[in-house]
Amino acid sequence: MKKYLKSFKFVTYYMLLLSLFFGFFSLINQKLISIMFFILFFIVWFISYRYLEKRTNKSFIVSYIVVNIFWLPLLYVTVIRILFIFENGGMERADGSGSPMAFLLGLTFEQIFFIPLTILFVQGLFFILSKGKS
Repeated sequence: MKKYLKSFKFVTYYMLLLSLFFGFFSLINQKLISIMFFILFFIVWFISYRYLEKRTNKSFIVSYIVVNIFWLPLLYVTVIRILFIFENGGMERADGSGSPMAFLLGLTFEQIFFIPLTILFVQGLFFILSKGKS
């Protein structure tokens, strides 16, 4: 649990920086929906972190559900992108429409969130499995 808590704390600060960064650019571009998403995203994340710090019986479950809520859609999009590359032999459709650069940028921004969430997902899974053995 300590390792998961430390990782969750690190990812919380990482997500704060990302939320501020993307929220700032959403504010500059006057995208209200994006601003609201990043504010809501960080509030939910921070509340689950504070609850996890209390180390109650349900705190791990709540934080792990929050990780999964944000991780599963990113996993889906990542799998769709990988399948697209296999189907089309690259980042561009066979008919030439689409932009490989836009594909790569989208993939990069998704992975900025996906990789830390994957680390938390795996650590939480290990914690669940180790708890089941003992």
